[in-house]
Amino acid sequence: MEKPKAGCFVSRFVGIVIIVTVALLITGAVLIAYYVPQCDEVEPAERSVGLPPEPDIPEESLEPFYGRLPDTLLPVHYNLYIKTYLDDEDGPDLQYTFSGTVEILINCLKSTDVITLHAHESVTVISATLTPEDGGDPTDDIDIQREYEFAFVHFNLQSSMIEGHNYVLYVTYTGSLKQSPPVGYYYSDYVVNGTNRRLASTQLGLTYARRAFPCFDEPDMKATFDVAMEYRNTRLALCNMPIISTTETSDGWEKTTFERTPTMSTYLIAFIVADYVNVTDYTKRGTPVSVWGSKEHMDILQYSLDMATKQLQIFEEILDVPYDLPKLDHIAIPKFYFGGMENWGIIMYRDSRITYDSASDPPSKMQNVNSLVSHETAHMWFGDLVTCQWWNHTWLNEGITSFVEYIGTHRTEPDWQVFEQVFQWSDLYKAFGADSTGDSHPVIYPVGTEEEVLNIFDTISYQKGASLAHMMAGFLSKDTLNDGFTSYLKEHNHDNVVSDDLFAALTEADKGGSNLNVKLIMDTWTLQMGYPVVTVWRDANTATILHTDQHHFLLDPDDEPSSKYGDLGYKWYVPITYTHGSEQEFKSPILKWQNRGPGDIVLDGANDNDWILLNINQTGSYRVNYQNDDWDRLANQLKEDHLVIPVRSRTALIADSFTISHGHQLDQVIAWKITEYMQMELEYNPWRALTDHIGTTKRMLKRTTGYGNYERYVRRQITPMYNELGWDFSSDEYLPYMNRINAINTACDHGNLHCIDESLRQYHSWMNTSDNTIRDDTKYTVYCTAIRYGGEREWEFAMEMYESQITPATEKSILQSAMACTRITWLVSRYIEYSDTEGWISEGIDNARRNSPVGYSIAWSYIEDNFADLLERDGNSSYSIVWGFSEDMNTQRDKNELTMFGVAYADMPTAAASGFYDALHQVDLNIAWMERNYVQLYSWFMEVTKNV
Repeated sequence: MEKPKAGCFVSRFVGIVIIVTVALLITGAVLIAYYVPQCDEVEPAERSVGLPPEPDIPEESLEPFYGRLPDTLLPVHYNLYIKTYLDDEDGPDLQYTFSGTVEILINCLKSTDVITLHAHESVTVISATLTPEDGGDPTDDIDIQREYEFAFVHFNLQSSMIEGHNYVLYVTYTGSLKQSPPVGYYYSDYVVNGTNRRLASTQLGLTYARRAFPCFDEPDMKATFDVAMEYRNTRLALCNMPIISTTETSDGWEKTTFERTPTMSTYLIAFIVADYVNVTDYTKRGTPVSVWGSKEHMDILQYSLDMATKQLQIFEEILDVPYDLPKLDHIAIPKFYFGGMENWGIIMYRDSRITYDSASDPPSKMQNVNSLVSHETAHMWFGDLVTCQWWNHTWLNEGITSFVEYIGTHRTEPDWQVFEQVFQWSDLYKAFGADSTGDSHPVIYPVGTEEEVLNIFDTISYQKGASLAHMMAGFLSKDTLNDGFTSYLKEHNHDNVVSDDLFAALTEADKGGSNLNVKLIMDTWTLQMGYPVVTVWRDANTATILHTDQHHFLLDPDDEPSSKYGDLGYKWYVPITYTHGSEQEFKSPILKWQNRGPGDIVLDGANDNDWILLNINQTGSYRVNYQNDDWDRLANQLKEDHLVIPVRSRTALIADSFTISHGHQLDQVIAWKITEYMQMELEYNPWRALTDHIGTTKRMLKRTTGYGNYERYVRRQITPMYNELGWDFSSDEYLPYMNRINAINTACDHGNLHCIDESLRQYHSWMNTSDNTIRDDTKYTVYCTAIRYGGEREWEFAMEMYESQITPATEKSILQSAMACTRITWLVSRYIEYSDTEGWISEGIDNARRNSPVGYSIAWSYIEDNFADLLERDGNSSYSIVWGFSEDMNTQRDKNELTMFGVAYADMPTAAASGFYDALHQVDLNIAWMERNYVQLYSWFMEVTKNV
């Protein structure tokens, strides 16, 4: 930062604010000083005074993709040979490269004089020869052209290939092992006993096989593969199939040849050259299952091996389709682009995602390892044996697998109750979150470019896909869904599919049952974005009739769905299950279809005072909104005996009420009434729902006089759970562990005195002994709490540790955020100035306004005074720091200040102006939220905490 100039000086922002304020005073507008939000009388700033031009919103459309391979040729078989150069003795020209040949047997579907393959620009094609399979003369008179836009290599022939005939294309090429990001065929460094080692491995999915060898790199271009790898004999080679032979080729080099693969997609081929060891187990059918890694990792790979072996057996049993390959390897890679990759027969993982040390890792790490291994193992059927025809049907690979993984995890670790306690927050609510905005997308939509293909591997394909599979298990039954999966896999094994193939199999499986047209139903869930909220109300004349309707839920009521995707009117076939207080049927509730519009439900045996409950156990991918009286009846039942309502439905009541209220469609006090029973709640899932959803309330109240009673209420509710669980982690299983972490975080964050004292005790022990025994999973909470309720001494110690050269990067990140928790104003100022000097001002400002009780105003003042310098130094990215304040701004004064900023920097570029108007809109939403909710919440929190 520049040294301040001497004399009287005001920033550009402050100067323009003064000018605009004077202008407003002349016209009679009087700005009131800061106020209690429920008495907000600050006049709006004039928006016509010098604001940046509001950017035009362009018409959105999906551009056609012209980079698909021609339909003239089809690969039948590949012979692939690769020689890998990893070592210093290979010389500077060859080290970190590979050379190879690929021989492709091609069937000519239509006469053509051009063979088009994929080859990334990092692959150099040296020569090519084409030979008719029936014994004709080979030709190397081939003109090779590159089309880098689509990663094409064209082999232009002198004469046309004949339809119906087969040809062999032989290509020599070289490639680079230096890939960023680490995809294709690339090298990694790792350490064994203090010695640096190198390996080379693949990540060919999604569109990265073209970086390892020229090929038909599209998922429906399936073929068989023979693979041979040559490498220095200090290592070994692995591939999808078992080894046929390993022979010496020259001094210090050897070549390994592998068995032929089944028919498969290019993106599922994988190979590795490494100095690795393994441990092996066998399934009941005798299939060897191995985990591979460095010698130092063997002890902490045992849990993965145990789960991998059991889950392979489980999926064979429940799917009634044998695993198709003769072995299954699981390999830990030090540098890996994704968490895991389902290469058929040779699954690869980032090593940190597959290792588990029972002596030091928390139970959450065990759960993550189990789920990932289960997910990748399930892919051996969904994705590998049967593969989506093109990436627009990615959910058939990833969404179905993300559901099936829960079966593998549940069967291996039943005490975790993953369907009861994990699925909602881990999958369904993540899907809801991504699907609650107008810029979401359907499950199935056109993609083409490499970036578009990568982007479809997202929350919608994974978590929404899993949620839709879970919903189908609800309305079809688990057995019918499983029977449909089996038929689907058997009918389409080694083939490619579209979504209609799955729906047809499920429709057939349901014959004689409900006889549902699964495609008719599921098209409404897969061909348009979003999900519905079902609204239910009682008939005015009789207690036994309910009326229902549905609408597309958007968190922002002013939002609109993107026009570039198709839709079906944003109406859905909704499977509504229901029960009531006089019936209480939760295991086999009645199902009533809401057919893309309003509907009626008859409640047998209900009376006027009964509570009603829809979407039992939240098996459907929709939310439910009741009338206020019915929300109150449910809240009263929870207070009387919450165990009457199952845990998944209790969780849904909390999550639905808060989300719908955040979307301005329900008074938030209704949601808080649902939580009154939670002093008695000991299950993890409902508490997770509450703590995941109260952030908006906390942000809206934290600068108001109502915050104290809000904090007092949450503290009262969490204290019984906190007292029950405490800080003893000595013998934790997964669910008690998750509950304990959540209780500690919530109790400390809301001022529980014991939690504060324990955090200070642990922190002071670290300060006094230099021995940090604080658990990794509680470090942020302990650091933040100790710094917030401590003083300068605690803060200075954190800064000393942050600046220490021996502090690991992960620890620095925790300290960086925790230092912003202080309540001491001058320390907040110092923190922000330090972050500016050290080059992380964006994080510094965000942490200060979010983590410190006094941080917002200090951070905003810093921006007012220094933004011109930040803009000059850091460029237009600085604007995003300002727009971040909009999540907290909820008063007319806040809006005026943001407007004045826009006036001061009216010459901001178009992209920044778009962010400015988005921020203004968010402030408008926050103001509307306050106008609807603040007075009610203020009174309610005061009432329910008056005796606390």
